[in-house]
Amino acid sequence: MNTSIGNILIEAARELQRNASALLLAVAVPALLAALLETFKTQYQQPFPISLLTTIAMFFLYGQIAVTCHRIILLGPDSLPNRWGIYATAPVWRFFGAMLVFLGIWMMGMMLIIPFVTPMLMAVEPGAARILALLIFSGLALVAILAMSRVVLLFPSLAVSGGHDVNDIIELSAPVWARLAAIMLLAGIATAIVAFPLTWLGLATDSFVIELTSALIGCLAGIYTVAAISCAYRAVLQVSPARADSERVERA
Repeated sequence: MNTSIGNILIEAARELQRNASALLLAVAVPALLAALLETFKTQYQQPFPISLLTTIAMFFLYGQIAVTCHRIILLGPDSLPNRWGIYATAPVWRFFGAMLVFLGIWMMGMMLIIPFVTPMLMAVEPGAARILALLIFSGLALVAILAMSRVVLLFPSLAVSGGHDVNDIIELSAPVWARLAAIMLLAGIATAIVAFPLTWLGLATDSFVIELTSALIGCLAGIYTVAAISCAYRAVLQVSPARADSERVERA
């Protein structure tokens, strides 16, 4: 397998097709639980401690879904502890911990940037401020994607217990970081095309069922991005023989 952008994106779609039954069965319950939590969070006002716990639980479920997808694509459906995708093994906790670390870094970065951006936005007219804010935060999102391209392969490695640390991942991604960034961006856009209209529809209505449905479909749509990262990880290992020989995947 080569690491071209088009090849990875096409292979991700093929993997979803090949493993559709196993994936749907394994992510249905966690995705429904995550969608329920998201809908409750947006439909009902919650005290901050409850809202924080709800958010953490949602991230855990998202991590569990991602680990399930990575394992099915990279190791096969038999690698799951159970076919329903309900488990909390070491890879899930490691994956969840990595998610929290990177989320914390992103939040700290935003907290440092906002005090510099706010005076700029207040100095211009409201219409221009909206355009400037869009440009600034689009630029920040692009920078975040470029930064994540150097470490994103850590997530499938954690999911399958690949035995790679951050230094290994940075070394692996060095020749292909720009392609990884493009893969994440394009897969994210494909996901957003499906998820954003549904999210807008859910927020525009007071219907709990409609909002729950939109949250669930949006969660399921995100599996494509996870699949693309899985395929990129596999392709990078295949074109890096020395690192691939040292890979220690736990199939149990």
